[in-house]
Amino acid sequence: MARGIIAGLVEGGKVEPSDVSVCDVLPEKSRALSRDYGVVDIESDYGKLSGHDVIILAVKPQDVKKALESLKQRIDSNTILISIVAGLTRKRIK
Repeated sequence: MARGIIAGLVEGGKVEPSDVSVCDVLPEKSRALSRDYGVVDIESDYGKLSGHDVIILAVKPQDVKKALESLKQRIDSNTILISIVAGLTRKRIK
């Protein structure tokens, strides 16, 4: 699903590829997104997400805990967090 969102944003001219950073628990997936759409692969280093205005959380439900733990120190109240994780509630994100 993340691939579809990225494709729509980049190919639709809504964002510059250099303004999109991606990371994945499977590094080959983020490398493929970088190769296919020109987005920035931050190589599973969630620390590089600091300062981003919008973060789309698109992980499998079993990976959500690790992703949220990694993100919570790197985002602030001005960051927009969009989740497309199945079954993930707002309460669990907080």
